[in-house]
Amino acid sequence: SSSYRQIQVDVEFLRFMLPHYIGGSTSGSSSSSNVESLGNLLDELMLNVGERCMDAECVGVTEYYDESRRQVMTPLGIVMGYLVEENDIPGGSSVLEQFLIREENVEEEGALFDT
Repeated sequence: SSSYRQIQVDVEFLRFMLPHYIGGSTSGSSSSSNVESLGNLLDELMLNVGERCMDAECVGVTEYYDESRRQVMTPLGIVMGYLVEENDIPGGSSVLEQFLIREENVEEEGALFDT
C-alpha cells in the first residue's frame, strides 16, 4: 500500500511539473495537447498500477490520515508541501527551484557545448 501511495505522489509531481517542462501554458497549442496526452498517459499508469497492486483496499483512495501531522493528506497536498519546503542550500530557496529550468540556465549550459 505504501508503494501505491508513493506512485500516486510521484504521478502528481509529474503532473504538476509537466506544463513547465513542456511549455503547456498556451491553450490550443501543440504543447498544451502534449501536456494533455502525457496527463492521459499518467492516468493509464495509475490504472495499471492499481490493477497490479496487491492491496486492493488502497487502490483509488486519494486521501490518507497522516498520524504524525494529524491531518488528512492527498498526494497533491504532499507534493505541494514538499515543493515549498526550504532546502539546505545557502539562500534558502524552495525545493521547487531545484526542478525549474530557467532560460538563463539553458543559455549558460548551451555556451558550454558551443566551445
